[in-house]
Amino acid sequence: MAAGSFARYARTMEPGKGRAKRRRALRAAALALLVVLGAFAAPAAATKPKPIFWKSFGKPVVVEPARIDIDYGTGAAWADHLTEWEGWGTARATAEGVLHLNTCRPYCAAGNFKAYRGRVTLFKVRNCGSQRRYMDVKIVPEHRPKASWGSDCRGAQVVAP
Repeated sequence: MAAGSFARYARTMEPGKGRAKRRRALRAAALALLVVLGAFAAPAAATKPKPIFWKSFGKPVVVEPARIDIDYGTGAAWADHLTEWEGWGTARATAEGVLHLNTCRPYCAAGNFKAYRGRVTLFKVRNCGSQRRYMDVKIVPEHRPKASWGSDCRGAQVVAP
């Protein structure tokens, strides 16, 4: 409604008789505004990404784990003291910590472990049921060759090529 036509409308109202009409008009305008604002807010809420989890076999899913068990079948490695994750919720999440690797000397079942400072990278995000999870882990110990493992939705891990 243009300013001139509103003024004309207001002059035709008798005192006291147009209040109910004006209230209804204001309520209708407020409702229309809420509907318009809601239409813009709904898509933003609908596109909010789901969180991404990590799952070690036999353990609950977690966000930004402080410890990751790697290759549970042979007990070949684990990483702990993982703090200050970078990129969690993106395609790649990384953290530095302490990597415990089986030296396999004299043989792997002897379980001789050596600790190294290093970096853990989680990647390959997949859907597992209703959850998004990192499926693969790569470790890069300082002064040692890197290694990668993959996992399934149960968190069971396999050595990745």
